[in-house]
Amino acid sequence: MTLFDQMERTDAAPKGQAESLFPYYNRSARPKVGVLRELAETWFLRLPDVAKGPLRRDFRSTRDSQHRAAFFELYLHELLTGIGFQCEPHPTVPGERTHPDFLLHRSDERHLYLEATLALHSENEAAEEARMAQVYDTLNRMPPCDFFLLLRLRGAPETPPPGARLRRDVHAWLARLDADALAAQLVRGGLGALPSFEWSHAGWEVSLVPIPKSPALRGQPGVRPIGITMPDEFHVVDSHRALHAAVASKATKYGALDFGACQ
Repeated sequence: MTLFDQMERTDAAPKGQAESLFPYYNRSARPKVGVLRELAETWFLRLPDVAKGPLRRDFRSTRDSQHRAAFFELYLHELLTGIGFQCEPHPTVPGERTHPDFLLHRSDERHLYLEATLALHSENEAAEEARMAQVYDTLNRMPPCDFFLLLRLRGAPETPPPGARLRRDVHAWLARLDADALAAQLVRGGLGALPSFEWSHAGWEVSLVPIPKSPALRGQPGVRPIGITMPDEFHVVDSHRALHAAVASKATKYGALDFGACQ
């Protein structure tokens, strides 16, 4: 049993913005991705057989949250066994139908239960990011052109944007621009001197700025046009709430444990 499909890989295309993590890692012929697959398979071999089936199912999920959780569980098993613990996956807790991730032993003495969880985006935030990613992928499928695109963003789309229409409009706009003239304009006046294409949809505002490519890259296939995406507003990263919610959701899941627990 392996985590990834055993096959010859020839697809070296970059990951699509809306592409799930596991399908990308599974298909990619890029050497660095091959190293990641080899490492994950090595860790998976050291996992007890009883845990391999459920973890493999979650690891191969097209839902990134499920894939990330399985990878984190695999990582924790490798870390804990590496520092001398014996890890019993999904042990039975007396009087409970649910199972923590691990029961940790050392020197044949029970030590603690360990339950792993991830602090992830809310479902609404994940849906917004997925809608934006679909638009990025649509723009990246434009025919080869002479420009990279800098995207300045405000807000997030409440409904799926018409990405194909945006791609057609942006491509037509770029076709009317002169890359050499804009390159000189960029040198003289910086980014602020360049034109922009303004677009909005259901609470999402996007300003696209054309950055002239070097002459060697102009019109070349396989060069994605989106170079930079940046929000117009800075957001304070509030990791405390996400971590608190993730831990609180697990706090009473297993009732009164028969000995020490660590979360």
